[in-house]
Amino acid sequence: MVNKCREGVEEAVASICVEKDQQILKERYKTGDLPPTDIQFEEMSLGREKKSGSLTRRMSRSNFSQKTDKQNLFQKKRKLLSNIEKYKSDISKGTKEKHALQLMIDTYTKTPEFGDASKFQQELDIVSQKVEKLSQELSILNRDLDLVESKMNLNMRHSLLASPSRSLLSVNTSSSSTGSTK
Repeated sequence: MVNKCREGVEEAVASICVEKDQQILKERYKTGDLPPTDIQFEEMSLGREKKSGSLTRRMSRSNFSQKTDKQNLFQKKRKLLSNIEKYKSDISKGTKEKHALQLMIDTYTKTPEFGDASKFQQELDIVSQKVEKLSQELSILNRDLDLVESKMNLNMRHSLLASPSRSLLSVNTSSSSTGSTK
């Protein structure tokens, strides 16, 4: 019994693929958030005494609410994409069912000895309404996806606009230092 358990554990350890497991973990937990920009610190002085090296972090409420709004865009996008695929699949099935019912109605109309075609007309109407409703919901999901993607692009642009100021400053100081050595 113990040997069987040990063999099972050894097989499980042997089947571990680090790269694959890392990729699965990254996909499962990635947020799509960009790394935070540099935190601005402000030196504080208390009355007459000046505290040396005392730094505090300033964060406004509006800044905090913006961060929470940005936080789950990637998860929303992933969920919207999965819902869109589900709706596309349902629409495809409904369309096939609609075409099959139309074919049955045509066949029953051409050969009345099969039966009454009107009983399939009601089913066709129900399926047509279902497909139409799914199409409307799909268009809403596509609009939501466009909105989320545009927010993600704005966040990316905002972070790219915020970070070059630091890199430009370092470029300016390095170019001025090389200019002074010439």
